Amino acid sequence: TGGGLQLNGAGGIDVLGAGDGGVPPRALVSATNADAVQLVSILPAGGLPANGSATRDDIPLVDGAGSVVALEIGGRAHALVTSFSAKSVQLLRIHPNGTIDDAGSASNGTGGFDALGGATDSAAFEMGGWTYAIVASYTDDGIQLARVDPGGTLAAAGSARNDDPGLDMLDGADAVDVFATGGRTYALVAAQNDDAVQLVRLSPASVAEVSSHQQNGSYKAGSDINVTVRFDEPVRLSDPDHPPSLLLSLDGVRRTATYLTGGGTDALVFNYTVRPGDAAAHLDYAHAWSLTARGAVTDLYNYAADLGLPAPGAPGSLARTRAIAFDNEQPAVERVYSPNASATHGLDAVLHIKVKFSESVNVTGTPALELNVGRTANYTSGDGTDTLTFLYKVQEGDASAALNYIDDMSLKTGGGATIKDAAGNPAVLRLPGTDSSDSLGGSSITIHTAPVVRSVSSLNASGTYAIGDELAITVNFSEPVAVEGTPLLELATGPVDRTANYTTGGRGRAAGRTRRRPGRWRPPRCRPAGPPRGRAARSSRRRPRRGRRSPRRRSRGPARRARTRRRCPGCRAVRRVRPAAPASAPAPRRRCAPARPPPAAPRRRR
Repeated sequence: TGGGLQLNGAGGIDVLGAGDGGVPPRALVSATNADAVQLVSILPAGGLPANGSATRDDIPLVDGAGSVVALEIGGRAHALVTSFSAKSVQLLRIHPNGTIDDAGSASNGTGGFDALGGATDSAAFEMGGWTYAIVASYTDDGIQLARVDPGGTLAAAGSARNDDPGLDMLDGADAVDVFATGGRTYALVAAQNDDAVQLVRLSPASVAEVSSHQQNGSYKAGSDINVTVRFDEPVRLSDPDHPPSLLLSLDGVRRTATYLTGGGTDALVFNYTVRPGDAAAHLDYAHAWSLTARGAVTDLYNYAADLGLPAPGAPGSLARTRAIAFDNEQPAVERVYSPNASATHGLDAVLHIKVKFSESVNVTGTPALELNVGRTANYTSGDGTDTLTFLYKVQEGDASAALNYIDDMSLKTGGGATIKDAAGNPAVLRLPGTDSSDSLGGSSITIHTAPVVRSVSSLNASGTYAIGDELAITVNFSEPVAVEGTPLLELATGPVDRTANYTTGGRGRAAGRTRRRPGRWRPPRCRPAGPPRGRAARSSRRRPRRGRRSPRRRSRGPARRARTRRRCPGCRAVRRVRPAAPASAPAPRRRCAPARPPPAAPRRRR
């Protein structure tokens, strides 16, 4: 009636809404026996005139048309029709003039669709920015999920059957509807054979957050970094031979973290090993689609999981849940200085010496800094910062015109002490050169204290000395001294103490050459006297002429044999010496052998 309406065996209907271009509301009716769909207008006065139709001759998959669901794609009216006998779904495009076109279709056993046998009912909904359709399958005892692309293509998005995990009331599924609550989308399926309804969650498994088991901090080359992608429900991998991967961003440099474990749970764990040269101030993934998989990642009902990640830096991202950095550079000393005043510091003055590194360092034990005053400044504070403090207290005898360390390797970490950065990289302990403005010498610190006696010694050899032997005693000071007057050195010489008198020294570090008792001075070092010189030497070499007797000199006084050998008081060696000078001769020179005697007065020959 009414112009050839195709309504024989009408089984499904849905209203298309106000329509396009002011067209009155229309309804699409499926006719199972007529193998057709009929479009009718809904007039305000109540009339239902025919607006257009399509049969299986026009569109084959409307054969045995069952349920109808209206939906809008790209601002245009569409309808989804199920076919029990054709085991298919047909997407129709509805034009304002009533024309009905084929916009796409899907049949059981093709393109991933495996639950369309005996398709009886369907429903459409929006989720995650996409349009989806769900179909109840009476014959397959299950449901089929399809994604409707903007161009009209139907893509399988998952399926579920009776007795799948958590689904046990889908036997003879013949009706379905969709609703949303609590931010999730659900389907309610009526199962004729089970005399029951089954609630199915349609929202795909999605990423809740990205985190890591590693603690916050810096890591160096060779460290293993585990990154965990946590979903809101357990997921599984459809192809374990082609696991997913995660693309990381290291200050703009892309690195790939490989899948480690987690299939069948709600957390997929990925691993990345830090390489030499890697640097990252704050580790994160590259973008929201950094999680990729060659095989499908699905929930336990085989619905494809949503692999979208929170935007980098947003709540739930790796950079917000963890503060992980990569550091492969060793900390180095940049400067050594003292906050004390640039002035002269005396005894008991406390000086603080600062060693500044290129980054914060952690200290174990007690490092030390060797100074040019012969002492060591010990570490006191600065752990966890980039500046370490060393303490030095001026002691007796310390003197330096410009306080500094000995050389560029004066920073010591012996005794188990260590200096490392947060990533565990050991610090480079080389200091700026001692002539650099960044060295401690640039602080212009002067150390001066009263000179002290360092040691008292003698240049004489160890041994026993007799009366008349002279000893040279040296007093060594901590710095050069100037001497005024005649200092004395009291000696413990038995029952009667003796005094050693100062003789020389004072410009260097030696002050005081002394003797045991008054008498002739002898030097501590020995020199052999050598052969006679001058006239005496010529006389000793003269030979008497043949046939004549040698002239004899008449002795004035008792005959006495001159001593020509004597034991040196310094080294106790026997040396050849000249005869002793007469008493009226001037003082001898300061050497083992006395000075040469003056020439004798001429004598008369007999």
